[in-house]
Order: sequence, then structure tokens, then C-alpha cells
Amino acid sequence: MPRLDGHPYLLFYLVGCALVVVLSLVRITLHYSVIWITKTNVLERNLRKLKPDAVRHPWVGLAKSLGIFVVEIPLSWLNVAVISWKIVAMLLSLARDALSPVPQAVRQLRFPLKNNPDLLVESVWAYLYALGIRAGNVPPDEPGLAEAINEVFLNLPDFDRAAALRQLDALDVVKPSVIAAVVSRYTDPLPK
Repeated sequence: MPRLDGHPYLLFYLVGCALVVVLSLVRITLHYSVIWITKTNVLERNLRKLKPDAVRHPWVGLAKSLGIFVVEIPLSWLNVAVISWKIVAMLLSLARDALSPVPQAVRQLRFPLKNNPDLLVESVWAYLYALGIRAGNVPPDEPGLAEAINEVFLNLPDFDRAAALRQLDALDVVKPSVIAAVVSRYTDPLPK
């Protein structure tokens, strides 16, 4: 094995490469720990229900990550700075989210999305729509609500619009008359 005594720049470069590997492993571990602690994994699982099914082999994501990793290592010290910043930014973001005041109404709507991975897609849509209204979006009129629910139906043909609207009605963020008008397009009127 060649000695590195006479090559200080090469040694400096290789130390940077080793630090990239170590910091990448720390960042990945920290990332998945934060996701688990904050229950973002359950939220992401629920949000994926609203996306059309994409046929993708499970190894594609791993291969992509390994490819990026192989490119990051040779960047040595440049990437040490980038990964260090990503770790600090992740921790600052976590602290910001933990310390930011959140209204009780918003917390109540977030709770099922972050704690129940078995929510039906219709419930996920209703909670997200209600959350948007509680966070400041203008409550919809009949055409706006019909457009919003039909947009989801176009991407997910099995989406039960009437069930989603009934769930939204139960969350009490949209006028019942608006929901009833839109529901009447798809099924019998809401039970009283």
C-alpha cells in the first residue's frame, strides 16, 4: 500500500471523503429518527393514498440513493460542508416546528393524519381539505368544492366522492348547504 506522507493534498482529500461517508450515515440516521419521532412516516403514508399508483420497483429508490452517494463522496470537503448544513437545517426545522404555536383546531385535524396509517383515502382528502381551510384558505363555494373533489376523482377512479364529502361535513369546516349541494350530484342527500 502506498504511503501518504509525501502527498498531503491526497491525504486531505481522502479524509474529506471519509468524513462524507460518516456524515452521510449520521444524516440518514438522524433523518429517519426525526421522521419516526414526529410521525411524519404515517403522514407520508396517508398522503401517498391521494397520489395515483405509480408502478415503481422498490429497488429504484435505493439505486438512485446509492448513485447520488457515489457522486457525493468524490466531492470531499465541499460535500462535508453541504451535509453539515443539511444536518443543522434539519435540527433547526425540527426545533421551529416544535416551538411554533399551532391552533387547537389545526392540531385536531393533523392528529388522525399523523397517527392513523389506516385512514381511508376519502378521510385523508377530507382532513387535508379541512386543514387547508383551518390554516387560512377561503372556504369553498359549491363549484369550488365540486372542482376540488373531481380533481381527486380524475386521478383516483375508485375515490368515493360522496363518502369524502360526508367526512368533510363531519369535520364542520364547510357550510353544510355547500356540501349537501355537491353531494346531491353523486348520491342521495346526506342523512339528517
